[in-house]
Amino acid sequence: MTSVDLTPAEQRDQLLQLNQWHLKGKIAIMQAGEKPVPLDMNWQQNDANFDLTFTRFIKTVLEVKQTEQAATLVDNEGKKYQADNAQQLIYDITSWRLPMKQMRQWIKGIPKNSQYELNQDGYVSQFTSILPQGTWDISITDYMQVQQYMLPKAITMTSQDIKLKVLVYEWHLVQ
Repeated sequence: MTSVDLTPAEQRDQLLQLNQWHLKGKIAIMQAGEKPVPLDMNWQQNDANFDLTFTRFIKTVLEVKQTEQAATLVDNEGKKYQADNAQQLIYDITSWRLPMKQMRQWIKGIPKNSQYELNQDGYVSQFTSILPQGTWDISITDYMQVQQYMLPKAITMTSQDIKLKVLVYEWHLVQ
């Protein structure tokens, strides 16, 4: 890893406030008793609003948009669904239990309201987050430098019946 100007603690504080970013990567969604679903992921976050697109072989599998007013999901057949909450909408259509609100912090390596462990460089390596819908174990095994920050590159998020493996290959931060 390359050294950066911020200490890991300073970085965590600043990243907590950073709510506009864009990432590209891959995600594997593994549910108990089902084949893994490998997808390309394009996630744009703007405060509480986001646009998350999953593709496979250049074809859109799922696009989810969340605004303050509503969530919209468009499936691979172009069918459009709406609800108040993206997390519930994703679950209703795909049965994927993705804690979207928390994931936007976890993906930045922020263990909000959690006990955590640090790696040898002082960055978060793992933590557990207890949510109303279950406990999640998050492991960050690799980081990449983006501007003055070290941001997660390889993240695994595991709950009772689902595991998400994320590999980020591109981050863009809006400050």
